[in-house]
Amino acid sequence: FIIKRDGSAEVFYPYKISDAIRKAYESVSKLYDPKIFVSVIKRIGKENRNSVEAIQDAIEEELHKAD
Repeated sequence: FIIKRDGSAEVFYPYKISDAIRKAYESVSKLYDPKIFVSVIKRIGKENRNSVEAIQDAIEEELHKAD
């Protein structure tokens, strides 16, 4: 489960993370790199990140690493 900003829990849907990464790439006119998705998923599991904020931070950190 993922803890949303309002404190409620929602089933984890990996495609939502992929969509967020894809939108970030589109916002800077770059091609989507699926390796970022894999890295984020691994970090979420390894670091037990289960809140929307923590996942967003992981996405941003991985995008900065790739840049």
